[in-house]
Amino acid sequence: MADSVLLAMTNGQPGREQEFESWYASRHLSDIVSVPSVDRGTLHTVSDGQQSKWRHAAVYDVRGDPVA
Repeated sequence: MADSVLLAMTNGQPGREQEFESWYASRHLSDIVSVPSVDRGTLHTVSDGQQSKWRHAAVYDVRGDPVA
């Protein structure tokens, strides 16, 4: 169980959404979970037709003191 949850809201560059999602899944997620205090990370994407300022929400489960 995580002690903290880090939430990062983001948008890919216009016209490069698929590239962003591929980078996140194939590169960024494995890099971030290799940090000892990060237990897992997930990327959530707003469905087409929903209104939101942000297209993506990355959620990271963090163990221990997040400042350390």
